Amino acid sequence: MGKERNSNGTFKEEDNSIYIGKKYGKLTILEVYRYGKYNFRKCKCLCECGNVKEVDLTNLKQGFTKSCGCIRKNEVYDILVGERFGKLIVVEELTKTKLSQSRYRCLCDCGNYIEVYGVNLIYNQTKSCGCIHDVSCYGEKPFSTNKSGIRGVYYSNAHKKWVAKLTINRKNYRKEFDLFDDAVEYRKKLEEKYHKPLRKKYNELKKL
Repeated sequence: MGKERNSNGTFKEEDNSIYIGKKYGKLTILEVYRYGKYNFRKCKCLCECGNVKEVDLTNLKQGFTKSCGCIRKNEVYDILVGERFGKLIVVEELTKTKLSQSRYRCLCDCGNYIEVYGVNLIYNQTKSCGCIHDVSCYGEKPFSTNKSGIRGVYYSNAHKKWVAKLTINRKNYRKEFDLFDDAVEYRKKLEEKYHKPLRKKYNELKKL
């Protein structure tokens, strides 16, 4: 639904009072007010640790600010080893960068290792080595350019064969067939073996 307009055609200003009392991360909004040349909205917030902090409302709503800074002050980065974040288990802390940013080596449930900044783990910006994205990008419907009607099955003019293909976890599974039905059957076997188990895990992780 779009923004409501006034009788003169201008947009109605949102009622800031609807945000009072709402909680984002560790911060609860106490007051919302306008500031600056462009009339941005700022909030006075109470953190769980007891501190009061002023934050841009947009940063709160988009999850960029989740505390008064006490998370960093409490040095939670030092106790991340052994913790789980989505599909990742923190294995070891690596040498900090020149800007003193903590990095960690993590083991993903799919078996891959990945290096992640601690802040990305804490704020749930990184939950896997990338395999969640690989599976979530996999759809059931064929692309608009697909002429076979079956996703992952197409005819190769170069080889004069039907091709069944599945790409998942950065691996390609591909085989050529003389008959269309054989290609479809092979594609469905690939989905049963490789895609469906990962899809199930992905759906579970979305709830975290």
